[in-house]
Amino acid sequence: LFLFITAAFGFFFNIIVITCICSCKALRRMTSAFIVHGCVLDMIKCVYCVPFASSLLQDVRPSYCSALGGSYVVIVTASGFNIVAMICCEAYTFSEHNVGGSGRGSLCCVLFGVVMVYIGSLIIHLGPTIIGGEFDYNTSIRNCIFVYGTIKSYVVHAMWIVIMTLAMVAAAYYLIFFYRHVQANSTHRLASLVRASIAISRGNTDNQDIRKIIRD
Repeated sequence: LFLFITAAFGFFFNIIVITCICSCKALRRMTSAFIVHGCVLDMIKCVYCVPFASSLLQDVRPSYCSALGGSYVVIVTASGFNIVAMICCEAYTFSEHNVGGSGRGSLCCVLFGVVMVYIGSLIIHLGPTIIGGEFDYNTSIRNCIFVYGTIKSYVVHAMWIVIMTLAMVAAAYYLIFFYRHVQANSTHRLASLVRASIAISRGNTDNQDIRKIIRD
């Protein structure tokens, strides 16, 4: 029941995020595609809760257990890589915006990034986990995952943990990069705001200019 509730809540709130991005004009930019893509991946992960919850309630193993386990590992990895792409994109978009660029991104770059998320996940897992590993129904935890009790499964499971850890380290790196960039540009933005305020007080510019700076 907890898995069913998690699936329902996760699906619902991710749809809310996507709706907010689509309805808010300021967020309807090309780079928001990574956030939407992340929401879609989260909804897919929520769907995985359903067969596992059903198998727990009915006390039977899910059909196509090996395919469920293998695809789940790839989806979770793709979700981790997408987090890195999302933060990296926001950091560099912020940089572009500060040097006078549009900061909205291009369709080509976004599509390339999304495709690379899946290609990277599949290539990484094809060798060590999907081909080298073995997925089956684990009666102890009632889930389709790496078969426990064999050296090979422990090795591929450890490799998966290392892959996801490296992805989270990369995400943390770009968050720090983003934070430092924001801090470095805060003085420049404050100076721009002060200059615009002085210009308005002297009647040299329109109020729309200062509103734009504040909004940015």
